Parts: sequence; structure tokens; C-alpha cells
Amino acid sequence: MGQLHLLAAVHLPRHLISPNIHVVLVHFPLGVFALGLFLEIFWFLWKRSSMRVAARWMILLGGLLSVPTALSGVDAFADVNENTRHVVHSDEGDRRELGVSEEQWRYLQKHILYTSIGSGLAAIGVTIGLGLSDRWRKRLHYPLLAVLIGAAALLVFGSHFGGEGIYLESVAVNLRGEPAAGLEYLAPARSMHVLMAGLALAVALGALGLSFRTAAEARAAEQAADTERELSALAPATSATAIPRRGIDDLTVARTLNAEVALGPARTPSSRFWLLASVLFLVALALGVWLLESQELSRPSFAEAKAHLVSDVWNMARHPDLKNRRGDHIVIGAALVVLPLILAGAVRWGARHRFLLGVLCAMAVLLIAAEIWLGVLLIYKGSTGPVYRFVAPESASEALDHHSPLAATAA
Repeated sequence: MGQLHLLAAVHLPRHLISPNIHVVLVHFPLGVFALGLFLEIFWFLWKRSSMRVAARWMILLGGLLSVPTALSGVDAFADVNENTRHVVHSDEGDRRELGVSEEQWRYLQKHILYTSIGSGLAAIGVTIGLGLSDRWRKRLHYPLLAVLIGAAALLVFGSHFGGEGIYLESVAVNLRGEPAAGLEYLAPARSMHVLMAGLALAVALGALGLSFRTAAEARAAEQAADTERELSALAPATSATAIPRRGIDDLTVARTLNAEVALGPARTPSSRFWLLASVLFLVALALGVWLLESQELSRPSFAEAKAHLVSDVWNMARHPDLKNRRGDHIVIGAALVVLPLILAGAVRWGARHRFLLGVLCAMAVLLIAAEIWLGVLLIYKGSTGPVYRFVAPESASEALDHHSPLAATAA
């Protein structure tokens, strides 16, 4: 049967979902998230049903899934810019240039700006809401709801410009290149890496919120225990002739009459979500290695990629510095596999140590932000160069750095 080739062709190909899965994921923040907010606002129309519970689940899932949607959009724009040629009219004659046109860029610029802000507000808002205790959820219900409604409005407003760019200026229509072959056609390496990284980040944000809620529940349990000890100290001593209750209390009697009586708050499964995040980060790291081998290092087959796998990754990651974006990206990605495991243990057995938990969560936030930043730089500005600077493009021709490996491949 021969070897299964990693690369379909020397030029940039087209895939099963074009430009990528971003066109599928947009339904979560636009549909699920917005519908959940609608049901949350008009919950009084269904007071006797569980509609409000469903609405809050929709808000949570839609808000968190705005993260992979936004990241896949970053990849989608790069894909469109790489595979588009537009006609430039001048006095010297018409010529074709690589990249989206100035008219297309005006729509895409507004689409990127408003939807990025909306996605950030949605993800941060649901993470904060998930991490609050019941008491603070009641206090901050309306401010958080206002933030989430603003996020939904920005998402809808920004998506309008994306649709206008497609229908009026033919953005992502008739992309150049031939269909890819084999695995690359079904699951493009870069798109799969970005998608899995986005899902891992979404789960990590959910675990972050649950961790704060776990810490709040541990603090409430400590306060309740302190109150119980103080009340017990104030109670009169039991006489020696008193009959021991042998563990029979009011709650035991209540359960005899009603077996479904509540026993207190259920354990928040934050450690499980950190474990899931670690697994997803590991898969994203593996897909990143696949991207490195198949496209950037142009290994033609799985056999050759396997033979050079360890040395390629080691050469990229052994010298992390402020100009080795690829090495920094790999090192931080490996750290994001390990840190959630530490957080899972800290939340499970050390939730009362809130300072330590806060430090670990802050480290996770910083690593996540750095990984996203480096990923964007790698897509648009290449694998080498300063990591602390990103000059926003002023025109379509500047949107993709032509010194990057992507632009070099597309040229």
C-alpha cells in the first residue's frame, strides 16, 4: 500500500472544511451563548420548569467555547490570506497580488476587533461567574449578566462584518490551491493543533473557575466548623446520667422521614477538569509536533518524521530565549501539561491553602496568556524575532509577515 504521506503537495492545499473549522465553531458563541442569555433574561416565563438551569449551562458552554472559536479564527484568517490572490488596478495595468484586498481587509479588521473583545468578555465573565460562591453570585448577578450581554452584542455585531465580507467582497471564496490528499485533507495539521489548544484552554478556564469555587466552599466549611465549636462551648455540659445519643441527630431523623434530604453542598469536581485539561494540552502538544514535522520541517512520511522526532523537538526547545518563539512555545506547552496535574492535586487535597492555590492559578493564567501570544506570533510573524512586540497591520498587505514560513510557502 505504500507509506501514508504527511504532505499533500508543495503548495498550500484546500481541505474538507474551508478555510477551517472556524465556520462550524462560530455557532456556539453566536447560537448557544446568545440563546442561553435570552432564556436567562426571560426565565420568569418558565418559573415551574428547569429552563433556567439549561440556560446557565448554555451560557457556560457558549462562553468557554468562544476561546477555541476565536483561536480557530486566527488560523482561518491566516489560511484565507495565504490562499487568496486579488487584482490590483493601476495606471500601469492590472496585476495579481497575494493576500486579501484592501476592501476585504476593512471588513475583516472590524470582524476581528469586535469578536475578539466579545470572546474575551464572554470567557472571562463565565469563568468569574463559575468561581463565585453562592453568596457572591447573588450580589454580582446583574453586573455579570450585563457584561455577558455586552459580550454577546459584540459577537453579533462583529459577526455581521464577517458575513458582509463573505457576501459582498467574496472573502474565502474560490481559494487557490488544489485539494489536499490523505490525512491532511480531513484533518489539517495546523487547524487541528489550534483547535485542540483552544479546547484545552477552554477546559482550563472552567477548571480555574471551579478551583476558586472549591476554595470558597472550603472557607465556608471552615467558618461553619468554627461556629459549631463556639456554640458547643457555650452549651451546658452533659450530665453523667444522660443517655448517649449514639450518633442519632436531627439530620438522621430527617433522612428517616425523607431519604432525599440534602446532605450539604456536593463536591466541586475541579480536580477532574484539571486532569482533563492536562490530557488535552498533551494532545495539543502532540499535534503541534505533527505540525512541526509535516509542514515546517517538511518530513515527507511518518517513518522519517518518527526517526527525527526527538532530535527535532530537542533542537527547537533546548535554547528558549526572547527570540526563539518556537522553542518558547514548546517549553510553555510542556509546562501546561504538567501544571494542571499539580493543580489537580492542590485542589483535591489542599483547597484550604488558598494562597498556594492562588499562586498556582496565577501561574496557569500567565502561561495560558503567553502561549496564546506566542501562537499568534508564530502564525503571523514567523518562528524567530522578539516575543514582546506585535505591530498591528495597517493594511491587507501587512496582515501576514512575508518573512514568516507561512508566507514563504504561499509565495
